[in-house]
Amino acid sequence: MSTIDLKNPNNLRVANQLRVIEALRNKPETCPALAKALSLSGVAIKHITDELLKENIIVSYGIKSPKNRGRKATLLSLNNDVGVLCAIDLSGRDLAVAITDVSNNIIVEDAARNILYIDDEALEKVAQIVKNLLSSPLVKKRKLLGICVSTPGEFDNVTYDFIYAPRYVGTINNIKRFFEDRFQVEVNIYNDINLGLLGEQRYGSIPNSANDVYFVFLDYVAGSSLLLNGKIFEGARGHAGEPASYPKDNEFTKNLFSGRFYTINDIYAYIHEHAKDYPNEPFYLTDPFSFEQIATKYKEGDPLISEAIEYSAKINAIQLIAVSNLLDLEYICLEGKMLELGATYTDLIIHYFRKYDANHTRAQILFSSLDSAANMLGAIYQASNMYFLNLFAMLAAKRTNSSDHDIKTFFGNNI
Repeated sequence: MSTIDLKNPNNLRVANQLRVIEALRNKPETCPALAKALSLSGVAIKHITDELLKENIIVSYGIKSPKNRGRKATLLSLNNDVGVLCAIDLSGRDLAVAITDVSNNIIVEDAARNILYIDDEALEKVAQIVKNLLSSPLVKKRKLLGICVSTPGEFDNVTYDFIYAPRYVGTINNIKRFFEDRFQVEVNIYNDINLGLLGEQRYGSIPNSANDVYFVFLDYVAGSSLLLNGKIFEGARGHAGEPASYPKDNEFTKNLFSGRFYTINDIYAYIHEHAKDYPNEPFYLTDPFSFEQIATKYKEGDPLISEAIEYSAKINAIQLIAVSNLLDLEYICLEGKMLELGATYTDLIIHYFRKYDANHTRAQILFSSLDSAANMLGAIYQASNMYFLNLFAMLAAKRTNSSDHDIKTFFGNNI
């Protein structure tokens, strides 16, 4: 993991450029307002904004100042006419596409719906949706500047070939290459849970100031990601956050939950295993029954389902305790379908987290306010981040008459 050296003038300039861009994403501002908000001198903010204006990254326009009649204040805003960005989320059953401006405003969106396994035909459908959206009158023929893809599965962080991706069943093994070949722009690929964390911090429950966060997806399957020291932690091979997986044919490991979470599929298994203890309840023998039916019966106080869900809360709380103590976290944020069990379930997780934590960790447990939208919002945000980082790398090279400034290495995973 690269360390950001802010004593380096180029890195410091880029850090401040990113702060200006972030401020202007929210609304247009004057130079004095930017200087005050970012705690920069008027001279420093003028150097930064002059360069961005010269390169057409931001634009200026005058408005009447309410405090100084007759004088015009100069407002700065991002140049949304320069082009558009594309965010693609392949993590759900609806393979979603959004076209946005560089301020992260969604212009048009669509999806290839109800796709469980992603084959070549499904990817071609997604590519066609991108083409259709780009031809929308609302896009106004603006140039495509880049694509960011949120994907399930594990891929090589150098070649981007898939290593383990059970939802992908076709011959296409490299999503980055697939979209770059079709659209001739840079494509950035990220694990879906990493982008979910980014989306949740930018737009959801995780405070913007948080530096150390464990973000956990609890659904039919589970996944997680880590924000450590303000940077998405990917690990040596880019797979940090993957829960443990053990052989099912081994007596010692087949029922082991150390290092992994108790999912909806595990709740199903628990109900089927213990259904024999409730011979007068035919529902337990129904196969399959839906998660919505489980959630309803849980809220009605069904004994076996309540027992299964309470057991899952205990297992999941212990896993959260282990990671929180190991990493000394500020926040844990949970998302996924299991949150549809309601406040009774989330209260159980908090209860057992506090009850079983002998070290009394101070990590605060949060719950997603974005639900399934977190991954797409993270992809939208990161698409514009990488676009600006590419521009800032070129500006750094121009300023120093050198190409030796890999800005993305330093800033690519920083929130």
